[in-house]
Amino acid sequence: MSRIKWAAGAVALVGVVVAGGVLDARNDGSSPGGWVSEPQTDRGSAATGADPSRESVLADFGAVTTRAGLGQDAALQAARDAVFGDVADCAAGWVGVEEADAAQVTRLVDGLQQRGWQVTARRARPVQDVTLTIGSWELVLLGGTPQGGEPLSLLALRGGPGCDEAFARQEAGASSPV
Repeated sequence: MSRIKWAAGAVALVGVVVAGGVLDARNDGSSPGGWVSEPQTDRGSAATGADPSRESVLADFGAVTTRAGLGQDAALQAARDAVFGDVADCAAGWVGVEEADAAQVTRLVDGLQQRGWQVTARRARPVQDVTLTIGSWELVLLGGTPQGGEPLSLLALRGGPGCDEAFARQEAGASSPV
């Protein structure tokens, strides 16, 4: 739970839109906000121990957003790292400048899947939001808002004891973004 609370505060500070229920995309079908779980398939290397580094996750974001025609990351990585603070190794983000259309979101998701990410849940509102995982990373891809005007954004958080403890420490401390 600390990771979810931390993420909500962090993404608000770096310009990412967080709509109700987005960070609670449970895979048991009980999630609020219209999330629908995807059937799980063999995850190959994503499930068998290959846990990408933060740099690899950021490289995935850069490559697939460029191929999808989404341009450059709108936020400076140094500014984002200042917000992430002590948990910078456990969080990776990307914020677009413009709204993404359905074709771009599809190309983005396809590109991430080609790199080993697995879709775990989707929500259509009329834009598509998606959660994906690889190794211990969970990504929330937000396609904007039904009212328009919001760019696509990506936020991936690493799970596991070390990161979970770091999120809890930061949430409890003065350096918490929440």
